[in-house]
Amino acid sequence: MPNHLLPFDVSNPFCASRLRPGTIDYVFERGKSLEQLVDALEANAWHGQITGGHGTGKSTLLAALTPAMEGRGRLVKSITLVAGQRHLPREFISSLRLSAGLGVAVVDGVEQLHFWNRLLLNRFCQTQGVGLVVASHRSADLPSLHETAVDETRAWSVVQRLQNGFPPRIQSGDLVQRLAQHQGNLREALFDLYDLYEDRSRG
Repeated sequence: MPNHLLPFDVSNPFCASRLRPGTIDYVFERGKSLEQLVDALEANAWHGQITGGHGTGKSTLLAALTPAMEGRGRLVKSITLVAGQRHLPREFISSLRLSAGLGVAVVDGVEQLHFWNRLLLNRFCQTQGVGLVVASHRSADLPSLHETAVDETRAWSVVQRLQNGFPPRIQSGDLVQRLAQHQGNLREALFDLYDLYEDRSRG
């Protein structure tokens, strides 16, 4: 197929569609695994929090946890909150009621909720027998499941996976520089690498 007929982002491994949570694997530090996290969740009655800074992989890890929890018979109901979203939609709460006893509420960005709404969500899940797994920039007063962070070695492994099958136009030094510019925010660093890859493709 001629290049001008290809979708816009096929020629660039750092396009947004390839960076969405669930499209690339979360890279654990040595000694930790997804299976261990699911074991810890189960031991805590399916309650836990993932904390970490912007762009450190919280959403990616949640996306990996969802099928793993479903594999143990949980009915996962997920929602991602946007900036300023202080309340959970009624239909989300209704779906949790229908999954009482087996459900797990997964809330990405739970810090967006008003303090009292976070308390009500926690109490609701406890009374309904529903698990609660959240991702947040700060503690949500749940059992600590994992704290995400970015180091150069694991970040470079992500870049290598993304470039697999593509011309390797990005080098480790490019990544290190952009991680420093974005203070460890891997998501923003990868968006920058999209532009750099485009420039080198044209050169």
